[in-house]
Amino acid sequence: MPKTHPKSKPFLTFKRTVDVQVYLPEYEPLESLKFLDYRRYEKGTHKVEVGFMHGGCCHKLVRAIVTKGMVTGFEVEPCKESKAAPLGMIAILKEARKRMLAKTGPWRPIPLSEIPKVSAIEIFPPLGCFRVCEATDVFCYTCCVSLGGFHCTLGTNFPGGPIGRNR
Repeated sequence: MPKTHPKSKPFLTFKRTVDVQVYLPEYEPLESLKFLDYRRYEKGTHKVEVGFMHGGCCHKLVRAIVTKGMVTGFEVEPCKESKAAPLGMIAILKEARKRMLAKTGPWRPIPLSEIPKVSAIEIFPPLGCFRVCEATDVFCYTCCVSLGGFHCTLGTNFPGGPIGRNR
């Protein structure tokens, strides 16, 4: 079952030329995490598949970056359909990420064995993945920070909330 925020309430809102609502994507941890041999990752640096982010163009694989048994960060597999954020959206995306991090704080390393308990609110703000919607919730961008800046997919929502999957 995906771990997410209530669908009726945005994670944060702010005003630019239009009202902006920011939502966390749905997160679904992999069932296989309960069978993971955590001791195997106590030495060296590894990337471990931990779940899926839902929203935007596809299910995006989420990997934990593990150093000496501690989760030090995350990365999200990009969708083929994602593109660089439109120039007019970059300032809004930067502000959204800054406000999210101010609200949640930076990621603090945890033991890999605690990863099954982690929720979307702990993963996506430091990772820089979120959905930004204009006030009517009709058009939303699902974006993640990558090496080249923000990469996004544009979608329309099903009735019932901006966290819903795209048509």
